[in-house]
Amino acid sequence: MNDEKIHHELEVKNYSSQLIVDLLLLPEYIKKEEKRLLSSKYRVSDIKRSISIWELKELVRISNESDEKGKKIYSNEKLREAELQRRKDSNPQMIESRKELDDIKNKYDKIVIELTFLNNRFKSLRSICLYLGGK
Repeated sequence: MNDEKIHHELEVKNYSSQLIVDLLLLPEYIKKEEKRLLSSKYRVSDIKRSISIWELKELVRISNESDEKGKKIYSNEKLREAELQRRKDSNPQMIESRKELDDIKNKYDKIVIELTFLNNRFKSLRSICLYLGGK
């Protein structure tokens, strides 16, 4: 056997060994990203729920507000919706909740991209190993 052929066989064996290691490690990385994705999904749900509760409570307050004569201040739906939006836009808790929601949604999207990449890589490496193994 000449040196070039031996060198090539060693490269293939090293490459194959690395493929196997990657194939063994990737499921753990995928599992980790799936857990992060699920955690983000739950957090989005929690924030949306707390925003909805705040909005409902605030809408009740708005609907019940009266002037000194007992007349409803926000007498129609459009006025109530506009007032609710004004309060949401000026409430520090709501501003922070919406910012956190946007941040988590962005994080979620990035995790989806990473998870797709890892799954695609796993499938590709698996195919290469099957090919190199003659199957």
